[in-house]
Amino acid sequence: MTGPCGGLLTLPQERRHLLRLLRSLTGDRDLLQLADEGITIRLAGQKLKDSKDYGPAEVQERFGLTPTQYIDYKSLVGDTSDNIPGVADVGDKTATELLQKYGSLDAIYEHLESISDRCEDVANMIEGVVLENS
Repeated sequence: MTGPCGGLLTLPQERRHLLRLLRSLTGDRDLLQLADEGITIRLAGQKLKDSKDYGPAEVQERFGLTPTQYIDYKSLVGDTSDNIPGVADVGDKTATELLQKYGSLDAIYEHLESISDRCEDVANMIEGVVLENS
């Protein structure tokens, strides 16, 4: 689901019941953040017959992240189609590793001092992104 400016839109937990038993066909991976037991996201492939359904287990299997973590993943790697700059020098692998280790962007921020020297520049950039979005 995207907001009026095309950015990621989160749906409050207390409103998610409105989307129960929903199946959405889309080419926009941003909707993966909404996948849960009652919401299936069908991502289109090159052809319609190549589309694949994603619930929470499929998101976890494919990306190594929960649907909720997918929001933070996009914040870290960015998304040019939604004008999300992301963190410089953080790609798929680094973002996934950080989220798997710390759980969320907030937890990464809380543990910036314990992130290894290899990630020191990344830690500084994440701190800048978090402060910018506060």
